[in-house]
Amino acid sequence: MGRKKKPLKHLQKMNSAALELPARASRAVEEEVVVLAESMASRGQQEPILVTEGSGPGKWRVIVGVRRVLAAKRINASTVDAIVLPGRFQTEIRILERLQDGHYEPFSLADTLQRLKDECDWTQTHLGYAIGRNRDFVANILAIVQIDPAVRKYINENSNGTQMTARHLRYVARTPQSEQLAMAKQIIAQGLSTKKLERQKHSDTLNDPQPEFIRVRDLRRAGTPDAPGNMKEWRKYYRQLTTDLRRLDRQEQRESRRALDLLSMARLRRRLVKREANRKRRALARELRQARRHLEHAGLA
Repeated sequence: MGRKKKPLKHLQKMNSAALELPARASRAVEEEVVVLAESMASRGQQEPILVTEGSGPGKWRVIVGVRRVLAAKRINASTVDAIVLPGRFQTEIRILERLQDGHYEPFSLADTLQRLKDECDWTQTHLGYAIGRNRDFVANILAIVQIDPAVRKYINENSNGTQMTARHLRYVARTPQSEQLAMAKQIIAQGLSTKKLERQKHSDTLNDPQPEFIRVRDLRRAGTPDAPGNMKEWRKYYRQLTTDLRRLDRQEQRESRRALDLLSMARLRRRLVKREANRKRRALARELRQARRHLEHAGLA
């Protein structure tokens, strides 16, 4: 049996008439609302909305899930599943509202999600429901919390000309704490894109595997019963093996191409030799026929 899922706290049934929509509801695309309404009519509401206290008693202001509310009203649904965010989270509510408009500051959003996770006892999946994003987005944002405060201060003070995105910060967060400042300085000074960072990380892994990769690999090869049971180390070992396999695949492809080139050259050489031998054979055959005709003409054949 799988692990029992943790229940989502603060989940309630809300009366659709009691929901207050924000100003951005007027920008909702009609076609998207129609498609969502058809889905809700056939499958029901798949994800809850996020609300907080509204303008008066019994009123609730929608933070996340405007299109779901519009779709529910279109199919005349009387109630909507909603997560209620207490009014004490005013700062967090403002940040989440900016997120719905497509604007957010990574550090502020990371602190917001971490506080909601701790104080509301939510999992990353629950946070994904609450903010209308998938679990991978939540995990990547929460990783930013691991950045050292001194490094965070440096980034805030020096990244004025270079936009440090959440993906940049994720690379910094996953760097050992002693190397985070150097990584941040490199990104800001060189204006590195996330694609360049990925290529650099891949190259570093090929040329200089981390010590724990080597240690776990050696333990695995030795077959010792002391092989670590730590899933984090095994995941690193798996990634290292995957990298090694890709490198071997590339090497094998290069060798295969070289072998094919050599084989093609050998075949061409063999055809040329055979063609030259056939030419000489035909020339000798002509000379032999001419010699036989001369002998017959002389009566000596």
